[in-house]
Amino acid sequence: MKEVFALGRRIQQYRDDDDLSISLMASKMKAKYNRYWKNAKTINMLLIAVVLDPCHKLDYVEWCLVNSFGVKVGGELKTKLSSCLHSLYNLYQGADEENQDDTLSQPSASDKAKDIYDMGLYRRSTGCKSNLKSELDRYLNEDCEPDDKPLDILGWWKVNSNRFSVLANMTRDILAIPVSTVVSESAFSMGEESSINIIAH
Repeated sequence: MKEVFALGRRIQQYRDDDDLSISLMASKMKAKYNRYWKNAKTINMLLIAVVLDPCHKLDYVEWCLVNSFGVKVGGELKTKLSSCLHSLYNLYQGADEENQDDTLSQPSASDKAKDIYDMGLYRRSTGCKSNLKSELDRYLNEDCEPDDKPLDILGWWKVNSNRFSVLANMTRDILAIPVSTVVSESAFSMGEESSINIIAH
C-alpha cells in the first residue's frame, strides 16, 4: 500500500511538471494508475493487512486514504475500513470463543485451587470480562513499533500471540492472501509496442 500510494503521488508530481513531454507521459500513466487505484468503490479492504503491521496500524492507513482520496471520500473509506476490521475481528473472536466454551465451562482442578475468590465462576456466570477492552482495541492503542529498521511481522505476531490470540489467528490468515495480481508491465503500458515498467519487484 505504501508503495502504491507513494507512486500515485509521484506520478501526480510529474504530471504537474513544467516539461511538457514529462507531463504528457505522466498523464497517460496517471490514467492507467487511476483505473486500479483511484476508484474508491473498488479499493480492496485488504488494507487491513497494513493495519496488522505493528509499525503502521490504523492511523497511518487512514492518513494515506485521506491524503490520496481527499477528506470526503477518504473519510468514507476510513469508516468502511474500520467497519470491516471490527466485523472481521468479531467473526474470529466468535470462532475463538466457541472453541474455548468447553474449557471455560469445565475449569481444571489447578484453576479452582488458584481461584480462591471464585472470580472465574463469577465471570462465567455473569458474562463479565476482566478486561473491557478487546484485543483489537488494546493492539490499536499501543504505540507503533519503530520503523527505522526491518521488522519480521510474522515473528512479531508469534511472540505476541499470547497477548493477542484472536488477532494473531486473523493476521495469519490475512497475510497469506496475495494483495495484487496486476502485472506491472501491463499496468503502465504506453502503447502496443512499448511499455514502461516503473514498478520494481
